[in-house]
Amino acid sequence: MADSPIEKIHIDEFLTLVEGLEVYESDRQCPPEPDFWAETNLGLIGIEHTRLFKKVDENGINPVEEEGLANDIMQKAEDIFKSKSNLKAHVSASFYSTMSFYRKLENPPSLKKVSKTTLAQQIASFVLENLPSLGEYKYFENPDPYTGSYFLTPLISSINIGNSKELDSASFFPVSAHLVPSLEFSQLIEKIKKKNRRPKNYKRDYSQIWLVFVASPFNITMDFNFDRGLPEIQSTFDRVFIYRHGDQKYHELQQITG
Repeated sequence: MADSPIEKIHIDEFLTLVEGLEVYESDRQCPPEPDFWAETNLGLIGIEHTRLFKKVDENGINPVEEEGLANDIMQKAEDIFKSKSNLKAHVSASFYSTMSFYRKLENPPSLKKVSKTTLAQQIASFVLENLPSLGEYKYFENPDPYTGSYFLTPLISSINIGNSKELDSASFFPVSAHLVPSLEFSQLIEKIKKKNRRPKNYKRDYSQIWLVFVASPFNITMDFNFDRGLPEIQSTFDRVFIYRHGDQKYHELQQITG
């Protein structure tokens, strides 16, 4: 059963977008029924909700977990800096491992491989040594684009240091960026095959049953690039959709007939 409030929001938003559909009433329901029902101008529709996500990248790295580690490291670096200076440093660092590389790497970056305290000490020391004049900023790419040398661990891609006039105290934080992967057709088809087993267990008499996958640019494990288009599918559901929550768009997958 879909028991998260956000899942009801997903379905309610999605239903308002479907062309030619008028919804009179809808709600969640318990197994063995689909997650939601909707009374509509097309009759009673049963709706199975599922999230489209990729928890780890091609190298087995979880970018969400890496972001948490990056936050911890920058907080430790801030604490170390404050113990040594009263200056109001404004520091942001970008970590390679939070970028989520959707290609196979020989030596994938991960903050799990290093001591958080040691890396925090390195960052704090680097900031103390390179703090700019009051009101100014310094930006460092790692490695240096001219020499190719690293000034900090290769896990850090860049660091921006400011000497602020406005802050009450120093502030250190990570900056996250990620590469949006293309949707893996084989994985999507496999997910549909697993869901295809469910309709035979439904007891209510539905006019149609729908399968709705939810993707979202607000969650890096649920963000996908759809430029490659979508595959044709075979499904026991009458209609299969991908709803892009946040973009307020949806795609309907075409079914193979015959």
